[in-house]
Amino acid sequence: MSMAYEGIGRGGLRDGGRGGRDGGRDHNKRPRGGGDGDRYHQGGRGPRDNTPRPTECEVMTNHNKLDIVMDPVNVEGPCDYDIFRFKVEFKNVRRVAVNDPETGTDTVNFEEQEMRADDKSKKRFFSGPMPWRVIKKIITEQREKDSNFILDYDGAELAVAPRHSSLNGQITENGTIHFRVRVKADCEEDDPEANKVRERSFAVSLTKTTEVPFSQIMNAIRGGNTSTEDLTMIINLILKSSAKLSGMILLDPRSPTVYFPLTEQERMIGRRGLPEARDGTSNLIAGVSQTAAFTKNEQIGSGGAFVVTQTKVNWADKEYWRLSDNHDDDRNWIPLLLNGRNPRIAGVPIISTEQPLDKDTINLVEKALAKIRFNIRYTIIKSDAERDKAMRARGKTQAEIEDSRRKVFKDQGISKDINQDPHVRIMRSARDYTFKWNDIDITVSEYYLQKYGIQLQYPNMPIVHVKKGWFPAEFLHQKFARSNDANDRDMIDQVLRYYDGHAGSALMQDVIEKRRTLLNQIRADGLSLASRLNFYNLRISDDPTCLKAKIIQTPAIKFRNERAQLRDGDFNLKDAIFSKPAALNSFVVVNFARNNQRSCADYVQTMLRVAVNHGIEIPYVTMEVARNYLENVTVLYSGSHPVNDALDAVGRAIEMAKKVYIHDSLNIFRRNNDLFKTFCYNECQCTIECAVLPPRSVNGSVGLLLDYNKLSSTRNPNAMSDNMAMDRYFSHKIKRRNGEEHYARLKIRITQTDTRIDPLDFRFSKGRHEAIRRSNGEENWVTVNFIGYCYECRDTKNTGVILDVVEEHDVEAFSYIHNICDWEVECPSLIISYHPDKDKALYDKVKCVTNQIGGYQSQIAVAETFERQKNKNQYASAVLTKLNAKLSNPYNKAVSWKSICEESVGDVDSIPWVAVKPTLVVGIGMAHGLGNCGETVVAASVCLDGGCMRLSHCCFLQQKSDIISTGNIKDIIKTSWKEFTAENEKCPERILIYRDGMSDGNFERADGEIANIRSAISEILSDNSATIPITYVICQSQHNIRMVPKDETQGNRRGQTVNVYSGTCLDHTVMEFGALSVTENDRNNYDFLLTPQAGIKGTSKPIYFRVRINENSELDKKTLEECTYHMCWKYPTATKAVREVPAVKYAKRLANQVLSGLKNFRDGGSTWFGKTFELINPQDADENGEIRPYIRMTTVDGEELGNMFNVVDLPFRHHLAA
Repeated sequence: MSMAYEGIGRGGLRDGGRGGRDGGRDHNKRPRGGGDGDRYHQGGRGPRDNTPRPTECEVMTNHNKLDIVMDPVNVEGPCDYDIFRFKVEFKNVRRVAVNDPETGTDTVNFEEQEMRADDKSKKRFFSGPMPWRVIKKIITEQREKDSNFILDYDGAELAVAPRHSSLNGQITENGTIHFRVRVKADCEEDDPEANKVRERSFAVSLTKTTEVPFSQIMNAIRGGNTSTEDLTMIINLILKSSAKLSGMILLDPRSPTVYFPLTEQERMIGRRGLPEARDGTSNLIAGVSQTAAFTKNEQIGSGGAFVVTQTKVNWADKEYWRLSDNHDDDRNWIPLLLNGRNPRIAGVPIISTEQPLDKDTINLVEKALAKIRFNIRYTIIKSDAERDKAMRARGKTQAEIEDSRRKVFKDQGISKDINQDPHVRIMRSARDYTFKWNDIDITVSEYYLQKYGIQLQYPNMPIVHVKKGWFPAEFLHQKFARSNDANDRDMIDQVLRYYDGHAGSALMQDVIEKRRTLLNQIRADGLSLASRLNFYNLRISDDPTCLKAKIIQTPAIKFRNERAQLRDGDFNLKDAIFSKPAALNSFVVVNFARNNQRSCADYVQTMLRVAVNHGIEIPYVTMEVARNYLENVTVLYSGSHPVNDALDAVGRAIEMAKKVYIHDSLNIFRRNNDLFKTFCYNECQCTIECAVLPPRSVNGSVGLLLDYNKLSSTRNPNAMSDNMAMDRYFSHKIKRRNGEEHYARLKIRITQTDTRIDPLDFRFSKGRHEAIRRSNGEENWVTVNFIGYCYECRDTKNTGVILDVVEEHDVEAFSYIHNICDWEVECPSLIISYHPDKDKALYDKVKCVTNQIGGYQSQIAVAETFERQKNKNQYASAVLTKLNAKLSNPYNKAVSWKSICEESVGDVDSIPWVAVKPTLVVGIGMAHGLGNCGETVVAASVCLDGGCMRLSHCCFLQQKSDIISTGNIKDIIKTSWKEFTAENEKCPERILIYRDGMSDGNFERADGEIANIRSAISEILSDNSATIPITYVICQSQHNIRMVPKDETQGNRRGQTVNVYSGTCLDHTVMEFGALSVTENDRNNYDFLLTPQAGIKGTSKPIYFRVRINENSELDKKTLEECTYHMCWKYPTATKAVREVPAVKYAKRLANQVLSGLKNFRDGGSTWFGKTFELINPQDADENGEIRPYIRMTTVDGEELGNMFNVVDLPFRHHLAA
């Protein structure tokens, strides 16, 4: 959960105050800073802690040693503790009445029906609780007969048992055991309403498949070199099975997390009364996950087997309002139809329960009900005298007769009524739907009144269909299950508060307590988890594993004017001038917060003012526009559907920017004798700095003056045409009054020198003109006096030969050499989108429009966030670090700070090992569409230099998969290679890949990706024998490993939380093995756990780095750890070391942004300035046998303009996801 706190204030009191300047001291008398602050405010840091940073520390992990109880006498031959594996097969058993023709009587037979593998009902069966219910009943019944009966089950089709279990004595000659059992169909056996639920019969077959010798288990547990994949699966099965069968709750059959019984929850949560959602229908419940880990470390002589335990909390829908409620009282069950101040059905708000719902609301209710299971309850009021008399005759008491009138149908779901046309699942109201009953037409509400004496309380509410028939919505009640929608801000805050209260060192105490409770939880068959493990000759140590970890030293962080003062894991920007500031040449604003016009203006002016303080270049004209003409570059949105209208609003804003900056509609450039400087891009894929030559009339053409000294081809080196190479010097073709024609370049005369000044070296700033003076390799702006324009004419075949200089007044006519119509011109440089709140839909739409469709950089600002800032300058500084990254380009190479390491040459921005020779560092992240449909987005970030802070991005689509397709991984490498080579004017000599999103089960499939990387390199170099050393590192962020200081005095204290120091690295003992493709001698020597971030709240969670292959011989483990940690300080969005390598973090961010925006390209796509962008999912495979979605561009008339496989190809700016 620590990720949720990135960006939260680092100071202040826990109740939200900003904290004092001096802070306090901890029990070691070290300065502690100003406290934690709340999620909105940052307080004082307190005096700096000058205590030397330690180089190592003792950490406590959530690993408990898994060991053998005793050595078997005969471990080499058959052993009592050998484990048998069984395939489990379930069959439905149906009672069939068979008539005997001789006697005329019916006999009852039982017919077994197999579940087909492709049967949807089989998938539903294994996704629910029924398999567990069946196996639990078998175990309970068999153990009543024989206490030596042991069986553990995985919830699907696998079970295990030790050789000495009495189960094995029942195996038939063909290796199969058969059971038949009856269980409650829709609830647990001990459910308070179990007597209301019918039973189902099942036949279960266990077929023995393989044996796992105990010698193999013992060898792995003691750190031997053996395959552990099967053993890991078996131990995980035993842990999960034992927990589930002991009465723990399983909310997700596929997850290893089990939750404590409801009666234990208050003790597990640690408070009286469980945390509840605002409406009281959901509780926060606690549980644990346990997984096995087999490790090996020959250097230290330790390792072996561990059980990794992690505490979890989750929201669960309650069945009744309070645990102590009487289950026989219908008032205590939680209905799905809640009336009151905010009426709703299944969480969907409705206007009123007194009138039928409209069609749209009906559809929403149907979708909500389709996602959940529920219970149906109602009580028959009208008595049936004959039925009551018959029940008394059978010996039933009056209480039993009354109870029989209470109807309960558990675990129901809506289904289509095949008798209706069309087949429907929900109808508008109980008063509207009529049917035949006793030969009369009757409504549902009348039917319940006449037949059962039930007066419906909400007859205007819908009725829903389940397998049992149609029922009014008011009969539907909530079923205990995991909450589908737990994204309410209050619910998220309660989860975070729980983790805050059990963070750092306190987390490990919580793990110990919950693990001990779980270990001693008594199963339904009378066994605890501990005693169950004992049957397998296994035990789990009571004590968590404590180890020595190293603390990697931090890099030196430097701004242009000072060296940053690092506090453990972070620093601040006060008075800092960025190391290489960018320039903001133009901007435009789209204000969706129409009621916050003053706030929007304050935001823009604050940002520009603070940007200047940090060294970002803001041209005088841009500042003047912000101060005096902001309304001329602002679209004030006044509609009611901002998401739908975002495309049009952004388009109008861009048109406004072009009028002001390119066409000089405010006459600012002419008035100040200056030109608008920006960047341009043409079909040759060359990015060039330029000055815009505005039109002389309203309909006149616009020209460009190109920078011929610093020409940069960022996309396609050497792609300049011969004509363009010749013409790039010239800006005009002039005709003199004497009739002579020349090719010329516009120049500026000043009083200070006879040398003519190039317009790109001239500007109007702070009320005066300035020009660049070059001396001794340095460039400085100096004040000059403007005289006028002139034209420098040169030989078209040799631009070094000056033919003449023509004054402006001697020119009769001219035309532009480079017309703006032939170029893409960056205007605006930045789109500022001001939003009223954090509505994700609007954010996603604006990012899609600006980044993917328009090709512009954008900055989203939220009015409510900006307005609550007490220190707006500090807030602006934090935003400007990522803005500086967004404005970085091949000319300014902007970075906010640089890091200096021991290998740095002079004051050069560098990362250990990476900066020594040209190294291609690429981070890859993925995002997957929801459900069975949708695409996978694969994004990559490439580091453009040895400092690893300047990034370029690419992004591709594929069919849903965790493995990157051949075409995509090749395109990622080729695109990254091209960007790196263009930036550095040399090819990379080695490659370092950080790959996110790969689970343990896919490690072997990573070899295919590595092979495709090699293939891409061969294609780039046109040499099949070419070899570039590759290091391929898998970054696992989703794992259960935690480490905290063993002694709180050795940790980093922030408020009440004590975490490990930033840079804490653990690379031994608990490193898993068995799936890595490193040489046998170095096997497992490269993996490490790294905690780069300093935990502010919650528990700092490390990233697990798994090295699949390392061909760079000079990159040892220590260097890789150092290199990785130093990279984590180069995240432009935050002034701290972040948890993930920034190249990976940005790739994941971009992948999720693109995934969220794909909906805008479906169903006809989006049209932008005469171009239509549409997502195409081809039917046919390409040459690699793959189907790769892409964005097709066409004109409004249908003419194809090209296909975008890289869906974020921005021409001007590299850094996209900041």
